[in-house]
Amino acid sequence: MMSRGFLFAAGGIIILAVSAPKFLEGYVGIQGEQEAKGAALPVAKQNTAPSAPSAGTVTLTADERGHYAAKLKINGKQIEGLIDTGASLVAFDERTAKRLGYVIKESDYKYQTSTANGVTSVAVIMLDRVELGNIVARDVQATVSKEGRLNTVLIGMSFLKQLKSFKSENGKLILTR
Repeated sequence: MMSRGFLFAAGGIIILAVSAPKFLEGYVGIQGEQEAKGAALPVAKQNTAPSAPSAGTVTLTADERGHYAAKLKINGKQIEGLIDTGASLVAFDERTAKRLGYVIKESDYKYQTSTANGVTSVAVIMLDRVELGNIVARDVQATVSKEGRLNTVLIGMSFLKQLKSFKSENGKLILTR
């Protein structure tokens, strides 16, 4: 039997995924992107030469709950997350942002979103590089929530929209760049 806390967390993730586009839409345009780039500066950036986006295909198998978990690299660091087609952006918490080298100031949490636990503030940042197998995407927008608000990394549409296609069939998610 699922615990009440787990159900609250799952409900929060669903509400965040559904409501974030409405709340962030006006903020995350071209002006919002510029603010996001300046709002949270990376502590240490890898010196990587610009390269063309990669081509390739990755196939993920659904777990027993029907989720597509993936091991990927964000800015060169190994991360585990869930592919979430209902999330408009990649999303993770402040601890993950620090691990990736981003410094998030209190003033960066200026975008509001609604979750099962109430309204919460998020920061918007730009990820230099997101790698999933042989697929590489650059300049991927992400939200950062305060510690304890999100307990998993969600790989949302800001990554998936850079793909040529993605489809789910027979318990498999096929991502093509």
